[in-house]
Amino acid sequence: MKKIPFYLSIDFEDLAYDLLRSIGKTPKVSTEALILSYNLINEYSKKKLNNKKLTFFTTGTVARTMPDLIKQMVVDGHEVGSHYNLHDLMYKQSNYEISKNLEIAKESIFKACGKEPIGFRAPAFSITPDRLEIYDEINKFF
Repeated sequence: MKKIPFYLSIDFEDLAYDLLRSIGKTPKVSTEALILSYNLINEYSKKKLNNKKLTFFTTGTVARTMPDLIKQMVVDGHEVGSHYNLHDLMYKQSNYEISKNLEIAKESIFKACGKEPIGFRAPAFSITPDRLEIYDEINKFF
C-alpha cells in the first residue's frame, strides 16, 4: 500500500488575549497555557505520529512575548508560520494596516527563532470574496 503524505498544522495563538482586547481590557498572553499546549502537541507528535514535524501558525504577539518557545519549536524541527500580528479580521482592515501587520508579524517571528516564516494563514480565514486584494498584500511578504 502506497504511503499517503500527512501534514498537520496548528493555529498557535492566544484567543484569550484577543478576547480581552475586544472587550476593552488590558490583554495579557497566557504563557502557561501556551507552553502546556505546545508541550502536549509536541509529545503527541513524538509518541503517536512517529515524531512528525508540524507547522505552527503563530501571531506576532506570541512571538514577541514568548520568543524562547517559538525558538524551541524550530529547535524541535517544526516549522513556524505567520498567523498575522494580532488575531484581527483582515477584511476589516485597510490594505495599509494589513501590510504593516504582516511586516510586524514576519519580523517578530524571525527575531524569535532566526527563521523567516514562509507560510501564512489568515486569522479566522478572514479573507472575503470582496477583499481578494488582500492576497496581493500577503504575496509581498510570503
